Amino acid sequence: MPAPDAVPDPLTGLIEFLKADTDLAALVSTRVFGAELPRNQVASMPRAAVVVQPAGGGLMGLEFQSWGDIRVDVDCYGATAFASWQVYLAAYRALKLMQREVVAGVLLHWAKPSARGNTARDPDTDWPITLSSWQVLVSEIAAA
Repeated sequence: MPAPDAVPDPLTGLIEFLKADTDLAALVSTRVFGAELPRNQVASMPRAAVVVQPAGGGLMGLEFQSWGDIRVDVDCYGATAFASWQVYLAAYRALKLMQREVVAGVLLHWAKPSARGNTARDPDTDWPITLSSWQVLVSEIAAA
């Protein structure tokens, strides 16, 4: 169990936020992951899934504030390029409409796209993917 003053994990909050969105869940079920696809998913790919990973950056709340922004990449997979685009659109809607709420002990304030969807082929796997980047404002204090 983390110390009471430990910074909550914003990726966990974002993953659970996306999993709770009914439109996105209709496409990906519970396949929203952090940092990379789990090995047990690889044999079933390509199919609808989302991976949320840290993207570096974030310049707000650098001194004594108990909040700050993070940048994340949201990688949306699908069986086809168009299917990956549809997954992206569902994730985009969910993130863009984010309002201040607590998810998995993380207070999420808002999400803003910093790079909208770009559909391509994953260079390592050749799977269809739509990539986007987001700026997300989060609290650095655990929330109930």
